[in-house]
Amino acid sequence: MSIRRNLILALLASLTLVVTGCPKEDDHGDGGTPDGSVSDGGTDGGTDGGGGPAEGETCDNPFELTSGVTANGDSTAALDDYGSACADSSAPSQPDLAYHFTVTEASGVEIVMNGFDGILTLFEGDCLTGSEVGACVDQAVDGEAISLGLVQPGEYFIVVDAWDGGGVFTLDLTLTPGGICVDDGLEGNGGNNTAASATNAGSADIDTTDLGDPNTPGPDPYPLNICGADVDVFMIGHFGGDITIDTAETAGTLTAEVLAAVIDPATGDVSEGASLGATPYTATGAARGYYLLKLSSSTPPVTGTEYSFSATHQCQGDADDSVLPEEDDEVYARAVYGFYDSPGAGAIERSLCLTDKDVYVLQNIAAGDITVNITGGASFVVTVEEVVDDGSGGKTTQAYGGTVNETVIGSDLEIAIPAAPVTELVLTLELPAAGNATELLYGLDATFAGLVSAPANDECAGAETLVAGDPAVALSGRTVGAGDHLVGPCGGEDVAVAAGKPGANDVFYHLNLAADTALEIAFDGSITRFYGQVYLLANPGGTCPADLSTLTPVNAGDGAPACRTGRSASLRFPSLTAGDYLLVVDGVYQEAFFIFPESWTEGGFSVSATTFAGGLPVPAACAAATALTLPASGASATETIDNTNAPNSLTSYGDCAGGGGGGNEVVYEITPAADATVTFTASGYDTILAIHEADCEFGTVVDCNDDNDPPGNYGSQLTATLTAGTTYFLIVDAWAADEVGTATLEIAVQ
Repeated sequence: MSIRRNLILALLASLTLVVTGCPKEDDHGDGGTPDGSVSDGGTDGGTDGGGGPAEGETCDNPFELTSGVTANGDSTAALDDYGSACADSSAPSQPDLAYHFTVTEASGVEIVMNGFDGILTLFEGDCLTGSEVGACVDQAVDGEAISLGLVQPGEYFIVVDAWDGGGVFTLDLTLTPGGICVDDGLEGNGGNNTAASATNAGSADIDTTDLGDPNTPGPDPYPLNICGADVDVFMIGHFGGDITIDTAETAGTLTAEVLAAVIDPATGDVSEGASLGATPYTATGAARGYYLLKLSSSTPPVTGTEYSFSATHQCQGDADDSVLPEEDDEVYARAVYGFYDSPGAGAIERSLCLTDKDVYVLQNIAAGDITVNITGGASFVVTVEEVVDDGSGGKTTQAYGGTVNETVIGSDLEIAIPAAPVTELVLTLELPAAGNATELLYGLDATFAGLVSAPANDECAGAETLVAGDPAVALSGRTVGAGDHLVGPCGGEDVAVAAGKPGANDVFYHLNLAADTALEIAFDGSITRFYGQVYLLANPGGTCPADLSTLTPVNAGDGAPACRTGRSASLRFPSLTAGDYLLVVDGVYQEAFFIFPESWTEGGFSVSATTFAGGLPVPAACAAATALTLPASGASATETIDNTNAPNSLTSYGDCAGGGGGGNEVVYEITPAADATVTFTASGYDTILAIHEADCEFGTVVDCNDDNDPPGNYGSQLTATLTAGTTYFLIVDAWAADEVGTATLEIAVQ
């Protein structure tokens, strides 16, 4: 959606905060032992030569600030005299400086600090005994700002604290007699003055005069303000049923109107619909959808029109609900996952809204009974389906052919699914047509009998036999409930341990080859979103040594240890020597990156071994390689890549891509006419670049790159020296399967 600027995020990003008082840490004004020297302009860190604090060290001897005059400060040598309540809890104790100014008539106050990562706190009366006047900020990394619409005459103090070490900075004070209108933080990025740029106020009950706990730092309450001819627009989601929207102003005259929001299903753009009336607005049985609250002020004072608003819903959804049904968890495509590792996970607390549905996927990764307990769900209508392939590489659902028993126990509902196979089952919960008139709160927990015991192949001695053949026979397995016996050559387990994460569990398979064989071992953990690693160890004689770490990893056809990571991966061997091997399916961990969740480090999977009598088939991407002629020395050229219909047959890039490479790839074959140093740069979707010599799949890796600088750039770049007459294969792979589209490849020859 184009307008999903969230109100709570906007509140946290605002520079005008209401905070509790900053506590005193140490008072060096009496008997302290400061050191350093003082220089004009704000270098602090000592005494005044007579036993008192140096200028600026504390509020007993602060620097003087004058409106309109820039003060230059340096807190490098300052002491740590004050704490800051609004700072992040991880902020260390750091040096600070104190400043003073006097307000002689009621005025607006603007304070701007630039230069380093600091914290600003404004006090009235005195730093130690006075009260904060609603201003303590720690938001930016290279400066801070405080704006107050109107303060009364009196003495004021500013403490410039450091988040992590002192620094050089500038401090500007502007006093405006009569007051100023303070931006409420919602006007940036085009403002929230139209439906298209409206601020999303969510679909839960909200009251901007009481957003949370008043004893914690932050926007609580949040000071909304309309300056001059400004218009504020908020979007409010509603799950259906009764709704009340109201507003109140403390200054000026507020005009507030509620409208229907019209959302373009193709673009997500929002526009104004029919007017529903002024506030206070109350509707019985209001339709599910989005509403707009549009506010303006006909007589705004110089300080602006301060206001608040509230919205009360008959029914509030839970964290996985959306007002738009197509984005809600009431459809399989957005179902709630995560029950594969129960029991022990605990009940999930949920709510069901009116005509809404909640959908869950039960990931049964070991055959056995499943029992689902729904506390408070006796009135639910429950449907059980099974996930199957849709015939085109996707998934769909169909009626479950097994037995399902429902038992009502008081207000609870128990769903028993005996002897469930290894599969994914979809559980849909809804209320009958004449069901509850508001949201129904419930808890849900699932117990899988197949997971009570550790898997049989948890230990090497119990390794399951994997038979190589054509066609291959796939085995179902799990690492849930297993122990951790080995650290795989793919890496990642040390990261998991350091982060205190589970999931380095491993299980074992025995593989015997009677003759040298072209072989592919395929691993697929996508059924439970399991991000694992699979590797092959030489195990002469097939017996398990006391120390498994003495077993040697087998090299794959590309010369690297036969170890692959991902939700699906394959080990390919052009010719694997006859003998006994131990195949290990292990956990691997990747930390969350921005919005991406942590990888699921344990789960269920399938594994198979396929033999090829005529040798391994050439990967489709390599077979479709396009010849590429390099530009002349000193010149460059550009290729446009479209991987929409390209093959997805190469996934192995080792440490270069951290398990990426699961998307479609485009391959170029290059045979330079002369020695050349070439820089290849790919930009567009999230790419991986690799150059292999002589063989597309198993050739020597000349170079490989995933993300080139700066950080956050998901394009790729590498520079390689290529020899005349030698054949190279340039692989442009997509990091993940959903990275589909066009990219630009730049080829620059030095």
